[in-house]
Amino acid sequence: MGKMIYRMCLVVLLFIAVAGGVYYYLTFLQEDETSEKGIFVNEMDFDDEEPWAV
Repeated sequence: MGKMIYRMCLVVLLFIAVAGGVYYYLTFLQEDETSEKGIFVNEMDFDDEEPWAV
């Protein structure tokens, strides 16, 4: 009986974590139309012929 209670608590916690992640994605990340979130390197547009010459 004790193991069953622990398993049910773990299942409920897992469900809450997944539901919270889906809610966070749908409310915050999906509305952001810029693709800069989660990108470590930003691409820069250079109009010069030699972008490495600063």
